[in-house]
Amino acid sequence: MKPEAVEKITVLEENGDPIATTIITTYELLKGAYLSRTCEESLAKITEILSSMQVLDLTFKACN
Repeated sequence: MKPEAVEKITVLEENGDPIATTIITTYELLKGAYLSRTCEESLAKITEILSSMQVLDLTFKACN
């Protein structure tokens, strides 16, 4: 992970701000994990990261 991203997440957590990602990003992360040479390890890492986040639904309104 990029140090800047880790720092940003740390600040958000310290401030009690919600951490969220989109369903599209979730798909991309999981697809990358499935295609990696270390599939099981990658899936475990992604699953752990995503378990602490809210995954936002893709709605028509979100696309506008």
